[in-house]
Amino acid sequence: MFFTAGDRAIRLATSSVRSLRSVGGILSSGTAPEEVLSSVKRISDKVSELMRKETKLLMEIAKYEAERVKADLSAGKKAWVYRSSPGLDFINSITFEIKEALKGGGLVVLASGEGKLGGQVVVVGEKGSVEEFVEKMGGVVSTLKGGGKGERWQGKVIEWKKGEIEALKKLVEES
Repeated sequence: MFFTAGDRAIRLATSSVRSLRSVGGILSSGTAPEEVLSSVKRISDKVSELMRKETKLLMEIAKYEAERVKADLSAGKKAWVYRSSPGLDFINSITFEIKEALKGGGLVVLASGEGKLGGQVVVVGEKGSVEEFVEKMGGVVSTLKGGGKGERWQGKVIEWKKGEIEALKKLVEES
């Protein structure tokens, strides 16, 4: 059970009122609890809406990137995709879009993230090409952990060291 009395209660109430006023000022609303609550609800709804829009735009970008990958596959049978924002949604969208194009052969390396945040690497393509590339990739990316078999390999990069992304891109282009 928690209770306060006397000077502690006054300090707690004063601190609460100050905090509520500060939050109300930041939100450009009144300082009444109902006004602050409605402002927070409005901002929360707006954040949810913006996140949905961001996801939709990211999927549109993934479709355009998949078209580029399909063109690269038909020209050279290998492709490289990199996005600095970490996450698998973008990568998975592209791999879904290029599934049919990969049936004709080829290799696609998709990477995301940067710096100390790390990221993801997905390699898709012909079974032999994927296995061979993953072996070579181990010498380029130092903090890579992952697995897979067959036509898909997926790994997590704990931290992208300086120059590793460029080295991985170069490895794709040279293989």
